[in-house]
Amino acid sequence: MPILMKNKSEVQLLKKPEVQQKRAEIIDSLIEVHSGLLIQSSSPRPSKYSLMNAIGKLLTLIRTTKMIDWGMVKGYITNVIRNNQEYVSIDTIEALNTSIGLLEDLRNMTEGLPWLKIVDGIDYEVFFLAFKSDVKGKRDFINNKFREFLKKKFKEDFEEIQNVLDVSDISKMEDVPSPFEVSNKELVDEFWKSYNKKKNKNEE
Repeated sequence: MPILMKNKSEVQLLKKPEVQQKRAEIIDSLIEVHSGLLIQSSSPRPSKYSLMNAIGKLLTLIRTTKMIDWGMVKGYITNVIRNNQEYVSIDTIEALNTSIGLLEDLRNMTEGLPWLKIVDGIDYEVFFLAFKSDVKGKRDFINNKFREFLKKKFKEDFEEIQNVLDVSDISKMEDVPSPFEVSNKELVDEFWKSYNKKKNKNEE
């Protein structure tokens, strides 16, 4: 539940340029960490918890007005990541170290409700960006599967592909539009049937 603040000085603190700048740096750094993590869900609609992964646990851990042991936080989240995936890149670990350092800096600039409000905002903004990235990744995956389907069906005959898609200027498979943008409903239905058949077979 969002935290509401009525104290004018606390609201002004959140608007300070140095606080806003630090907040933006933290979000960029956390997204870099997130890009190196595995999503712990096979669901086409993963929950916020699974999509946020260790980042969610990190932000939950520091959502407090009490003293924070930053060394403990760093070790705990590193262990969470290590337990969730076999391989973690050095870039991801370095980004995590940077993120926690930036969060500690920001905590030293804010206290009490402003800190909780900032952590709340960071949590939801990182979730939005992670969700957006997940959607784009899935869309790119579907687009590639559609191109593979057309390549197999039409043997890279781009003239025929242009005709069935009712588009022009296709000289390579990368030029093929997304199945979500194709008006040939019969062809798109055929693709989805083929895609779902293979997907179900792989899940058996």
